[in-house]
Amino acid sequence: MNEILYSVDDAMLLLGCFANKPNLMLSTKYKIGDNDFRCKGCDDAKFHNILYRTMYNLVASGAEEIDNVVVDTFLRNYPEQYKLCQQYDFMAFIPEIKRVASDKNVAYHYDVVRKFAMLREYKAKGFDIHEIYDETKDEV
Repeated sequence: MNEILYSVDDAMLLLGCFANKPNLMLSTKYKIGDNDFRCKGCDDAKFHNILYRTMYNLVASGAEEIDNVVVDTFLRNYPEQYKLCQQYDFMAFIPEIKRVASDKNVAYHYDVVRKFAMLREYKAKGFDIHEIYDETKDEV
């Protein structure tokens, strides 16, 4: 395996926490970096990145609630991103992540998403990470 896995479940649950409590996205405690929802070879990451950026822009512009309707309205202005999000059925995805995410676990999901992002960044810069993450091991 050449690419560090992207934790799809933790990314999804973190997005659910943010959708349930949008102001968390503005907190310095849960700062998302440019590479946190990016992973070469992981199609879900691109969708998660678009969804996070959309939710963040909505909240930064004054939205107090995130739901599929407000996301749909915003994304319609960005046809390429809208098309990709439709492929992931974002209209059903958003209510589902809001339903399954527990705000009490936001710190845990944030830490996992950040951990994988930092490992990908270290590896990309040429650091040997095999002592802290075994890429050859099956995640199961």
